[in-house]
Amino acid sequence: MLPKPCPPELRRRALDLLEPGRSVRDVAALLGIAESCLHRWKRLDLLDRGLKSPSPAEAESAALAMARARFDLLDPARFWLAGDGLLGVAGLG
Repeated sequence: MLPKPCPPELRRRALDLLEPGRSVRDVAALLGIAESCLHRWKRLDLLDRGLKSPSPAEAESAALAMARARFDLLDPARFWLAGDGLLGVAGLG
């Protein structure tokens, strides 16, 4: 079972508390969240603000997500064949 997602306000507050130089351990204990969660939020925030480059694995993951999205647009279930030709895109005919 996955943990319940935290509200965005909690994430923002946690990241704001890290800014003045507090440790991840102290902020996590103060807010009652896991240190690993706070490390992840911090890493994602740095990526979002362009202050950190994605790792090769993160870049590959993003490229795969984009490829999957393009593939979904060309999903064969959206097309149908009749005889030896393509009739069209489902929903457009």
